[in-house]
Amino acid sequence: MKEVIDFKIGDEYKEGDILKAREGIYLLVKKTTNKNYVECCTSCWFQNAPLDVCMQMNCNAGNFYFRPFETYKEGEEYNVGDLLKIPKPGDPGKFILSIVVEDDIVDEFNNSCERCVFKDWVYPTDDCCSRNRCVDCLRDINLDDVYYKPLAEVSEMKQKKVRDFEVFKVVHPITANEVTIQAIPRDTISCNGCAFRKGDLESMCKAYLCFSERTLDCLVFKKVK
Repeated sequence: MKEVIDFKIGDEYKEGDILKAREGIYLLVKKTTNKNYVECCTSCWFQNAPLDVCMQMNCNAGNFYFRPFETYKEGEEYNVGDLLKIPKPGDPGKFILSIVVEDDIVDEFNNSCERCVFKDWVYPTDDCCSRNRCVDCLRDINLDDVYYKPLAEVSEMKQKKVRDFEVFKVVHPITANEVTIQAIPRDTISCNGCAFRKGDLESMCKAYLCFSERTLDCLVFKKVK
């Protein structure tokens, strides 16, 4: 299993690194070429970030882009190369970061099952293939056999949800004084100006949900009087 690195703007990363951008959001550093440069930008996590944030990534220097892991949905068909965050059954708050890989082993024992993230979870129930649509005869788009290769295991705390423009109070971790915070909606993914991103309140970043994976809506938290 790979180590997951806390992402920091300005740090240097290499191909294959797995980054934690914020609570629940993980990125795989991928290499690109001049031929598919534009395509890679559209699949990069930072495509929706303000230009100044995107430029700070300095991805041109290493021809890198940052692909996010999406949350796995049982019964959905995934293609080779898809990155998934798969909940670990019986272990709430834990996930396996995985990549969909083509099954290139042809034998009667199907050894790819032994390398799959699901081998210990649903294989004994004899419905693993139908639940995960990994066998060619059960797939509609990509008719190759696939398996789900585990890359890293992560743990997440349950985050508090707040509404747009909601005002709430948090306890300062050092002074123990109450600090009034307002959740401000933003149509781009950016931590710029967020009170929880750095400083004394940085520990709050993991406690409050600020991003919707479904809608890509984002919140920043501002101190108010």
